[in-house]
Amino acid sequence: MNVGDSEDKLSEIEGNATQVTELTIKDKTFVTYFYQATNTSFIVEKELKTICKISQGKVSGACP
Repeated sequence: MNVGDSEDKLSEIEGNATQVTELTIKDKTFVTYFYQATNTSFIVEKELKTICKISQGKVSGACP
């Protein structure tokens, strides 16, 4: 998975996330998908439905 990939592709390749959280900042909503098996978090900009950040470990947050 890479930054810019679609939310649909994330679901298709990685499957169901261990944990899903949402964060809204200044009218933008970001969804974090955490996968325990790979210890990876993917942050998706909800409106664009694309991955904007990939991090190791359990993190949440927003993209610039």
